[in-house]
Amino acid sequence: MLKSTHSMKVLNWKWVVFICFLIQGCGWFSRQSSPRIQNDIDKAQYRIVNEKRLRAGGKLLVVPFRAGADVEANEELDHIALMFVKGLSEVLMENESPFEIVMADQAAAADFIIVGHIIDIDHSSRFGKWVGKKEKVSLSVKGKLLERSTDKALFYFEDAREEDRVLVDHKQLGYIVGHRIGEFLLKESQK
Repeated sequence: MLKSTHSMKVLNWKWVVFICFLIQGCGWFSRQSSPRIQNDIDKAQYRIVNEKRLRAGGKLLVVPFRAGADVEANEELDHIALMFVKGLSEVLMENESPFEIVMADQAAAADFIIVGHIIDIDHSSRFGKWVGKKEKVSLSVKGKLLERSTDKALFYFEDAREEDRVLVDHKQLGYIVGHRIGEFLLKESQK
């Protein structure tokens, strides 16, 4: 009988330790988190293949991007693609750029063509707002700038961005990504 009382005390003590551990939330073993980046997705990769030819400039046609492999082609995607074109074109037209933007009806006169795909378009689940998470929208594009006469790529880019749904929608995100790529092209062409 004495043995069972001793084992009960040990068992109760183990339960107290276990419950304290659970209440602590395994905090003793958690890692120190790094400072939160403002945008979870805010990545851009640019690669220039021929700087000299890119800096020479010329007439540029920006083709609205198409749906990538895992993206549904729909009317919303068309609007996003047009906003991308608008963002990129505005930067190059409003600044001292070696590029002259041409429209689709002047495609034959273009020296360069920007083509690409929208490779990801996403928004956080609506369930998240019920548990206190902010709703997010994200957009990823991938493309290249081709020299029309040789069909060789002079510039490759991949860009992804995520923002709060309250601040922007996918169309505005398309504009932002296009604007950012336009700014990079402008900066590189003016070196």
